[in-house]
Amino acid sequence: MLIIIDGYNFIFTVPALERHVGTNRIEPVREHTISLFSRYKEVKRYDVIVVFDGNYTQAALPKKQTYSGVIVMYSRSGISADTEIKNLTSLCQNPGDVHIVTYDNEIKRHVRKCGCHIIEPKAMYREILETLAPG
Repeated sequence: MLIIIDGYNFIFTVPALERHVGTNRIEPVREHTISLFSRYKEVKRYDVIVVFDGNYTQAALPKKQTYSGVIVMYSRSGISADTEIKNLTSLCQNPGDVHIVTYDNEIKRHVRKCGCHIIEPKAMYREILETLAPG
């Protein structure tokens, strides 16, 4: 299974993450989010891609990096993360095995046309916490 996450949409729709975003300080929350998905990937063995808008990053970050097995993508200047996600879903070989984490209605419409599945960010966050809970 492949999970593609609309990164900032995930952060800003999950209250437990959003409340930690300080004034112009998204980096620590972004790193925490990537870490959560990395630990989740270790347990579930899913492929995970997190896509962020590159326009909101102050540093010149590479378009694509891998952190502990999680692929992290930043959209190119002038291209939104939404467009990157739509491009990724259009290229999926097995759309039935692809899950997109977003609340964005435009992405949802596109994803449904491609045959991929949608996971609400709050539901994904709960799934991560339950998976990573000790016990």
